[in-house]
Parts: sequence; structure tokens; C-alpha cells
Amino acid sequence: MQSESKRAGGKPSKWYFNLTTQVLVAMLLGALAGWLFPQIGAALKPFAELFIKMVKMVIGPLVFLMVVDREARSRLHWKSRPCRRGTREIPCVVRGRPHVAP
Repeated sequence: MQSESKRAGGKPSKWYFNLTTQVLVAMLLGALAGWLFPQIGAALKPFAELFIKMVKMVIGPLVFLMVVDREARSRLHWKSRPCRRGTREIPCVVRGRPHVAP
């Protein structure tokens, strides 16, 4: 297993192209800015509340759709199984490698 991530072209990517690293650095910089300049954080409070309300607005429909999708998949599981199995195995046959079931 390689320790450094690779891009689609096969070249090793830099650590700062990794999304996880970017998010962690942004969180640290945001915490540092809030600690050093609390008056700016107080001025941005309406935007923070708006962001939280927007996230709450999206969570309800998202959870509902996930539950409905899961239920639909479980009811259609036995009907769609041959189709899914075929779509997994056709590329393996074309490549000449056997399919290994998950």
C-alpha cells in the first residue's frame, strides 16, 4: 500500500491537493481567526445563523429520501438482482478476468 495519494494521471499529488487536508487547515485558520479577532466573529453571527438554518432545512428531506430509497431498494432487491449481477459480470468477461463477489 502506498502512503501518498495519486491523481488520475498516476502522478503523486501534493499534500495540499488532498480535500481532507484543505478542510482541516481551513478549520484551524477559522478557529485561529475567531480567537484573534472575536469582533469579526460577532459581526458574522447573522451569516452563521443563516448557514445553520439552511443546513437544518436540507437535513429533513435528505433523511426522508434516504429512507425511501432504502425501502425501495429492499423491495426491489430480488427483482433487480439478476440485472445488477449481469452488469457487474459483463465487464469482467470482456476483460477476461473472473468476477469476485463482494
